[in-house]
Amino acid sequence: MRFLRGQFRFIVTKCSDVQVENKKHFIFAIKKNRLVALSLEDKLLGQFKSLESLDLRENEVTRCFLKGMEQEVLVTRQIFTNQDGSMGVLYLATSDTSLDFSQMTAIYQKRWNKVRY
Repeated sequence: MRFLRGQFRFIVTKCSDVQVENKKHFIFAIKKNRLVALSLEDKLLGQFKSLESLDLRENEVTRCFLKGMEQEVLVTRQIFTNQDGSMGVLYLATSDTSLDFSQMTAIYQKRWNKVRY
């Protein structure tokens, strides 16, 4: 397995350390209020915005820096329909900056094939 998958209920700021030690990338679901900087300059100036305040287009990835992490990551927003017909939004972050939207969501989806409630 090349990826660590899961949810960032409490984002691990040392994820990059875990990634290097295990030689794996991560893909995690993150909350809409997670703070990000859209450039290295913004990060260094402490100019962070919440994910939900950004104009993230569905089915696209955006490069950014998560507050508290050193490395650049990709984030994406996926809109889906729940079983009850309501709409849901899932934000994903990955350390593998070579992925596109389809790859990110497919890899993350593998997590749900292993987790049964």
